[in-house]
Amino acid sequence: MKLSILFFLFLFLFLSSQLHAANCAADLKSFRGLFGDDNFPLVWNETTADDGKPLVVKIREENSKLFLQFVKTKEGLWAEGTADICKDEEIIAMISKDQIKLGKAANWVLKMSMSGGAKFKLKLIKKNVLKISTTGWSGEFSPETKN
Repeated sequence: MKLSILFFLFLFLFLSSQLHAANCAADLKSFRGLFGDDNFPLVWNETTADDGKPLVVKIREENSKLFLQFVKTKEGLWAEGTADICKDEEIIAMISKDQIKLGKAANWVLKMSMSGGAKFKLKLIKKNVLKISTTGWSGEFSPETKN
């Protein structure tokens, strides 16, 4: 009896971990799948910047992993790093302490809050409006249009 309970517990834990892993993106195709859009844009421009220097967010693959980059217009790198991007109730991008690089455009508050890594929520709030938020900051973005 105890052996069958242990077996079912192990099976449940294994299947739970497999279901969770299925909701994480390993490449750009699966990243786009989290949003249900095979053509989900990979470059976004901040529309809510109040300093005239909007962030540009780029999502790409680098060394077979997803990579997020935030660049502050006219100032340079804000933050970047290899990210684990998963969808549970929300789409979350996690950049670990070992993977995050903070640039010269990051102010000291951002550097302090992200020194141990960063967690970004990505939410498509309406067509072509992506809200990205983290502790103490959020912004809305529109897809980059090619000129």
